[in-house]
Amino acid sequence: MPKPLGYYANFSPGDESALDELRDMFGEYLEKLTTKEKFFMIAAISAQQSHDLKGMISPTVHAASGGILCDKDKTDLTGLLAALIDYAKPVHHP
Repeated sequence: MPKPLGYYANFSPGDESALDELRDMFGEYLEKLTTKEKFFMIAAISAQQSHDLKGMISPTVHAASGGILCDKDKTDLTGLLAALIDYAKPVHHP
């Protein structure tokens, strides 16, 4: 079951932040965005996050990503995307 946007991002409804405006425009679950629009936003945010980080991308990662994108069976790509997003989150150790 999907969770509301406030579960994933730190904002309060009514705080007039960009996320609050996004929620107002597209719904608590971003249900008013098409799947294509959701992937567009994922790509835009990912590009910005990647740009902001220091370091280079290894040739091995370039090759692996090319292979994944050329694979005929794209059914697992959304699952891989979810896993990568989850793995990219900062880990907080007690």
